[in-house]
Amino acid sequence: MRAYTHARIGEANVLLFHDLTEWYPLVTRPEDYRRECASYVSLITEAHPNARTLLDLGSGGGHCALHLSAVFDCTMIDISKPMIDISSRLNPGCRHQIADMREVRLDQRFDVVFLHDAVHHMRCIDDLKRAIRTAFVHLHPGAIALLVPNYTTETFSPYRKTGGHADSQGRSLRYAEQAFPREADCATSHKIVFTYWLSENGKPTRTVHDMDEYGLFSKSEWMFALSQSGFEVTLPSLNASIHRDQVAFLCRRPSE
Repeated sequence: MRAYTHARIGEANVLLFHDLTEWYPLVTRPEDYRRECASYVSLITEAHPNARTLLDLGSGGGHCALHLSAVFDCTMIDISKPMIDISSRLNPGCRHQIADMREVRLDQRFDVVFLHDAVHHMRCIDDLKRAIRTAFVHLHPGAIALLVPNYTTETFSPYRKTGGHADSQGRSLRYAEQAFPREADCATSHKIVFTYWLSENGKPTRTVHDMDEYGLFSKSEWMFALSQSGFEVTLPSLNASIHRDQVAFLCRRPSE
């Protein structure tokens, strides 16, 4: 049994993004993101009908990219090399680079910047602003960014969920994810504890525990950080049957 490990932003040492990355495709599958990404594509193309190029900040294992790249020419950025390796195999037609979304500066501007649930690794408002700034500077004037955190302070409540899959090689993974309330000394973050049960080829099941810390910001904090960076921001309506209480921030870099 593995003891809890605490994630340090910038070091990608959460087990799922490091030691257990080979198991990531059994936590979620690319097809699990089909409807969600179709919704994002609809939002993007409605706001920017001529969009062709997309920068995905915090692209992870590339499950969203598999669907987005059917429409856009995608460049993928993630801080975890093992996750970039998984995405490169899944999305060989996309460009990939290992980099920190708070710091990366590419010699290119894009029609769209997409920032999905990886934004939760921004645990303080300064880190959030830096990630937002990265999005802004990589956009053409008049281009858009779509930021989709899983929740804001207003929509978050502690939860426990389970999931997992099996593959054709005799491996199976089950997991339990527990999100805890924000503690008094953590103004902009809360803790998540994971338990994984890993089985392969008839070997005894092993149990692994891990812990992470996710950023948690109010809608007003999001809006202030986005507008301070220079974005014009709207909050588009999302299909509740797909996104539940999720909030999207559709941001446009003003035309020069």
